[in-house]
Amino acid sequence: MEKLILIGAGGYAKSVLDSIDSKKYEVVGFIDNIKEGHHLGIPIISSSLDDIENSEDYVYFVSIGDNKKRKFWYEEVQKRNLKIIDVIDKSAMLSKNITHGAGLFVGKLAVVNSEAHIGENVIINTKALVEHGAHIGNHSNVSTNTTVNGDVQVGNECFIGSSSVINGQIVIGDSCTVGSGTVVIHNINYGSTVVGVPGKVIKEDEKMREKIFIVAEIGCNHNGDPELAKKMVEIAKECGVDAVKFQTFKADLLISKYAPKAEYQKKVTSSDESQLEMTKKLELPFDKFIELEKYARGLGLEVFSTPFDFESIDFLAGYQQKIWKIPSGEITNLPYIEKIAKLPIINKQIVLSTGMSTIAEIEEALNILTKNGMKEEDITILHCNTEYPTPYEDVNLLSIPYLKEKFPKYKIGFSDHSQGYFDGVAAVPYGITFIEKHFTLDKKFGRTRSQSFCSSRRIKTFM
Repeated sequence: MEKLILIGAGGYAKSVLDSIDSKKYEVVGFIDNIKEGHHLGIPIISSSLDDIENSEDYVYFVSIGDNKKRKFWYEEVQKRNLKIIDVIDKSAMLSKNITHGAGLFVGKLAVVNSEAHIGENVIINTKALVEHGAHIGNHSNVSTNTTVNGDVQVGNECFIGSSSVINGQIVIGDSCTVGSGTVVIHNINYGSTVVGVPGKVIKEDEKMREKIFIVAEIGCNHNGDPELAKKMVEIAKECGVDAVKFQTFKADLLISKYAPKAEYQKKVTSSDESQLEMTKKLELPFDKFIELEKYARGLGLEVFSTPFDFESIDFLAGYQQKIWKIPSGEITNLPYIEKIAKLPIINKQIVLSTGMSTIAEIEEALNILTKNGMKEEDITILHCNTEYPTPYEDVNLLSIPYLKEKFPKYKIGFSDHSQGYFDGVAAVPYGITFIEKHFTLDKKFGRTRSQSFCSSRRIKTFM
């Protein structure tokens, strides 16, 4: 039998104690930084984890209902590499096909159905129903008698009040509060408080209302024509975006003369030219880019470019570019990432695309960035599918909350290669801070990825 210490001697602890498997765990005490003496007949042995002698000899569970406090103590236990258990009442019914993080509480008569995913440190309270395919984010609380219907996505640190109903396929952003008895029929943006039948937003947390940074990705869709690039900058400004982005490269440094074209390139370019010949036509000379950069800033736009070789990195660093986009294809190019991380630029921001990459590859790239001076808060990770265009069924916006769970200290955004603007809009409730959307004046101008670009008319609608 393992010796269990509960953290938090409040009302929620009563439910936890009632559901603990007494054959597996012996509750030896509480940690509580307010109360002293005993709680429910169990001694309060400390106010801090640091005062527990031989702390590794115990297992722990955070019995605090408040999401923020529960998150704090959960992370304190994690920092010390101590074991956190789950408490699942014997009357609860959990499908064999669910997945969940550590520190889960499931109360009496609660039901969690097939293929649901429950994050870390989550409360599923008495008689709550979490239906098939639903996703509950880290440190959230699903209260008594609540119904979370199929394929609902609940963000991190949400409180879902008792007897609420969340309709199927709804997305609720991070740090939301749903009042008791509310019926949620529309997606809820992060930081909102929702009450009533049907649910209405009555409050938005000002700290959670940060404007999403929207980038019109011109890339090389100017076809190497500086005048066309300038026109695209003007239209992007009219659309109301925050920034325009280009691509800077020397084709001879990137592509072998024997390299074949990608399939999407073959569909929109001449079959007589090689990939190297095609790509050379898309180069924007350094001096022309400087002119464009000054022009865009004169219009009030942020402007930056993705470098694809070391010479281009040096060029862009020469005028102290602030935002550095690492494309999906370079996420395993560790010398490239290290070079950008070490650039001596004040207030530098890194945007990391993750198309085709594994979690291990993302972690390695982030490790290189942070080891070489980048702060976690200055890095944005983009969910990205590198198929051009990305079919709607492959956009997989559920990767956004997954990335938020895996990398909670980083900002998360979306690099959208789908047609139209619907997926960009649908990504907003997940609490993203950055959207990159490929942009063109007319799809007939595009040479390499035109089907994944959004026209200026659709960009305006999106904004």
